[in-house]
Parts: sequence; C-alpha cells; structure tokens
Amino acid sequence: MNTRVSKARKIAFCIASILAGVAGNAAARDEQATIGTRVQARPMSAQQVNEMHARIDLADAIVKHVAADAQAKGVSDSWRAGLLSTLYALPSQALQRITSANTLDEAYAQVQASSHEQTAPPTGKLLGSSGDSLVFTPIAPCRYVDTRNVGGPITSTPKSFSLINGGTTYGGAIGCVLPSATVAALAANITVVVNGGAAGYVLLAPGDQPGAGSTSFINFPTGGTPGLANAGIISLGPDGSGGNGFKASAGGNSAFLIVDLFGYFDTAHSAARSLDCITAGEIVKTISHNSIQTVYPSCPAGYEVTSASCSTADTAVQLIGSGVNTINNFSFCTWRNALANDSGNTDNYAECCRSAAY
Repeated sequence: MNTRVSKARKIAFCIASILAGVAGNAAARDEQATIGTRVQARPMSAQQVNEMHARIDLADAIVKHVAADAQAKGVSDSWRAGLLSTLYALPSQALQRITSANTLDEAYAQVQASSHEQTAPPTGKLLGSSGDSLVFTPIAPCRYVDTRNVGGPITSTPKSFSLINGGTTYGGAIGCVLPSATVAALAANITVVVNGGAAGYVLLAPGDQPGAGSTSFINFPTGGTPGLANAGIISLGPDGSGGNGFKASAGGNSAFLIVDLFGYFDTAHSAARSLDCITAGEIVKTISHNSIQTVYPSCPAGYEVTSASCSTADTAVQLIGSGVNTINNFSFCTWRNALANDSGNTDNYAECCRSAAY
C-alpha cells in the first residue's frame, strides 16, 4: 500500500484552516488604516471579463477532470480550493496544456513546470501572467463573511457586501481586508448553512448588476445542511460606496452564508512572478504499535508552507490526518498504527513555495 496525499494542494498558497479572529486591537487599527488608503473603484472591461472567465472555465475543467483521482486518494476537501488557487495564477496557454492531466499528480507536475516557464520583470510579488489583463494574487485564507455572526440568513432580498469594509463588518475575521478597491473578482470558498426546510440556492452577483442575478453559485438540498461548500469566483462591480462589491440572495429557502477568501484578481498590476517550490524538512518516523503519532516537518526561512507530504509503504500504519499551520510555517502528518505487534515507517515532508527570485 502506498498512501500519498502530498500533491493535493502542492503549490497552492496557504489553503489551510481559516484564520478567524487571531489578531487583536492592533490588527483592527491596521484594517481601518488599509480601508482609508483605497482608491475609487472601476468596473472591468468586456475584454477583461472574457479573459478572466476563459481562465476560470479552463481551471474548473481541470479540477473536474482530476476529481475522481482526488476522491480515490482520499484527500481532504481543501484540495479543490488549493488546486484552483494554483490554476488561477497561470495564463490561459498553460491551462490549455494542463487539461490533459488525468490525476492530481499529473496536474501538479504540469503546474510546476508551467510556473517555471513564465518570465517576468524583477519587481513585484504577484503570481500569474503578464499577458492577461487580470492577475491572480493568492492570499492566506481568511473569513470575510459569516452571516451567522452578523446580518442573519440570506433571503430573496439581495444583501450587499462592499470591499470598502473589512471582514468584521460582515461577521468575518479581523484583518480580512482586500488591498484595493480596484480588485475585480474574488477567489472564494462559499459555504451555506441551512436549518431544515425546502431545497434552494444562493445567487451571487456584481455590485453594479441590476437585480439579484440569475446563476446559482451553490445549491442545497431539502432538509437543510450543516455546511455545504463550493469554491469559485465572485465577480465584483462598483456598488456606490466608493469600492467594488457583490450581492447575495437566496431562492427556495433562506441560508446563512460564509465566504472564505483565498485570492483575488486585480486590474492594478501587470507584473507577474513565477513560483519556486521545494520539498523540505524530511522526517523519517517509525510509528510504534498501538499508537497515534503526529510528525511536524517545517519550511526553511523565506518559504511559505503550502501542504503536507505524508507517505508510507507499510500496511501497518494509516494516515488519519494532515495539514499545515500557516502562522508557525509547518505541516503535520498524523499516523495511526492499530496493530498489536508490528511497527511501520513513514516519510514526512513539508511542501514549501515562494515567489521566484530574479
């Protein structure tokens, strides 16, 4: 048996546990200061919208193509947002090549090859393509909206969310603030919580679009759900507040809305940076019989942890958990050995990335 979950989320930046409320008053002051520096919002041009949606459609096709392999590997649900975050950073030409991938391993191998093929000026910290109008920038995941805390359930009446405000305005985390009102679209994981009742859906629309929109972002079943998620893109538009924003509404039934951001598309930059990714911090660990043990590989200075790499060829041990700690920059692999006598060996790494130096 070969348990391998290392490649799912391999070079996606920090698609780890959502960092909610970890800062204090200083972070709140930083949030207000950031809000004060924003410039006037502007809508996307038709060309920018078409280019962005072409890249999004290609990325979604790749994710759907490798979904069966991800399910067979038993990776955690965060693989989808992690892979999308990586794919959104690539130009359309690279995405076209990656559509041939049939497995997660193949997809990430082609992603890494494509990231090193890109060229860019020696300044800037963004990831993506200098040939497309919109550049994708991944961010440490943060909770921007949680209507269970503020605002209540989403109903048929559209509710507005403006980037001129930080996450605390909408029940999210302190410090979850976008850098500029020129942000054109958000990469997000959307979760709905529904307390029983009829089936329904949630619509998301740009702030300047009349009405509530007509395309469902996520559907939920009859009887409700404690948490149903879907990752994708939220298109933004000027909402009259001086910033871009979006609005949400629900049909069929009301639903609490949670929006966790993991990146954004920006019209304000043309430079893009490629990724320099390594596998580091190897720890070879023997898991003794009748035990559960966790191993903590870490990244070297200058790199950010992106995922855990946990593998074994021993049938005696079973991987029961893996992930990353983005605050302290380490990954973890948790193993269980339920046998009475035999021990098993494991190999544990941290997958680490940084913007490539020039």
